[in-house]
Order: sequence, then C-alpha cells, then structure tokens
Amino acid sequence: PAESLAPHDVFIAVKTTRKFHRARLDLLLETWISRHKEMTFIFTDGDDEALARRTGHVVNTNCSAAHSRQALSCKMAVEFDHFIESGRKWFCHVD
Repeated sequence: PAESLAPHDVFIAVKTTRKFHRARLDLLLETWISRHKEMTFIFTDGDDEALARRTGHVVNTNCSAAHSRQALSCKMAVEFDHFIESGRKWFCHVD
C-alpha cells in the first residue's frame, strides 16, 4: 500500500537573493506561498525582517549573493541540511 502524505510531510525550499525579495517574491507570497506557509521555507543571502514577519520561515544562508557555482551550491547545501533536520518526507526545491 502507498504511504499516506500530509502537508506537513512536504518541505518546499524557495531559493532567492536579497535583491529580488520584492521583485520576485511578492507575487509568490500573494499566490501559492500564502496558502502553504507552514511547508514553505525561503532561503536567501540577506536578512529581511519584513519578509520574515510575512512568511515566518526565512533562512539567511550566509552564502555569497553571487550567481556562481560555489554560492549556489552553498545555498543548496543549507536548504538540504534544513530539510534533513525537519524530518519531513518530501523535498521540493524552487528557484
């Protein structure tokens, strides 16, 4: 038999950079993230108190804001570490 799946079993990681918090995240926050806050975690390279208040799950990766292989891998590693620590069953990465 198939294992049951509930919303709390899913970990959605949204990767972004501070300079795009308003330009790109506002639309997501007004649409699907607003319906799935409990399972959505935003990973970024800078603190943003307004974003944290709005979503509840913002993680500053302390990785470089550069769009380099090293910086992107750093963010991905932080995402995956948080997923493993969460104990959730499914990982969804959105970039």
